[in-house]
Amino acid sequence: MRRRISLSVLLVLGPATLATAQSPMPAGPGSPPPIIQRFREMVKVGHADAHEANERAWAGAYARTKLPLYSIAMTSMSGPNDAWWLSGWQSFKQFDDANAALAQNKEFQAAVSQYSAKDAEYVSDGVASLWALRQDLSYRDTVDWSKIHAYQMITVRARPGHDGDFKQIALKIRATHQAAGTGAHWAMYQGMMGVPDGTYLVIIPLRSVADIDAGMKEDAQFAAALGEAGGKELDKLSSDGIISTETNLFAVSAKMSYVSEDWHVADADFWTGGASVMQAGSPMARKKAPPKP
Repeated sequence: MRRRISLSVLLVLGPATLATAQSPMPAGPGSPPPIIQRFREMVKVGHADAHEANERAWAGAYARTKLPLYSIAMTSMSGPNDAWWLSGWQSFKQFDDANAALAQNKEFQAAVSQYSAKDAEYVSDGVASLWALRQDLSYRDTVDWSKIHAYQMITVRARPGHDGDFKQIALKIRATHQAAGTGAHWAMYQGMMGVPDGTYLVIIPLRSVADIDAGMKEDAQFAAALGEAGGKELDKLSSDGIISTETNLFAVSAKMSYVSEDWHVADADFWTGGASVMQAGSPMARKKAPPKP
């Protein structure tokens, strides 16, 4: 199949040429990119280990190009047996430039032809989609993405003609979390291509799966701030405007990801074993991660 070019939760190409660009989303607190691509593979039962080995080789092929085409890989801990790659862009021009740069790299093209053929043994299907950030519906989405090890992914489908209802729901939920003083945070994306119209993706970053415990403890605060009337309002909006909602949990796979040097240094214990330009002898390979406090 025609494979993804890397995209990330969440790195964006800089304004310079692809050969020299640095991600404007370095390690440390940052906002999510305006555009992300998700590449979803449905892994065959019993083939997860072989699939991971093939994808690790694929990530290494990206690293050898030394192009800043970073991607974050993750595998499902609930729902279908999925593997996702997320990567981000500042514009579709950068997306197009990345494709052109990879097309000119003969070593990379030869490698991915080999890996694509192997993928057919391990994967039943693959789907690419593009999403636009809805900053107006996001909440406290400035986080240190380099230290995120898991994600809750909530996929919502609005009924045709009811995107306005979904917006009211999202704004009501955001205002209630704000009033309740919870630690909730998320980035909201709206599907542009590759998914049905009216599809939204809520990305909730987690330093670890244990973060979910803290959120559950705040459920009572949220319910109190929402109130009975607010609950009925959300129920009515959801009944009128939403087709389906599905929440799944994903663990980030360092082995199948390709990340920047500064991400690797910022969380070396986690990213060691994953692909980065460090593998190609970058001076950053000799840097040590800062001591932990």
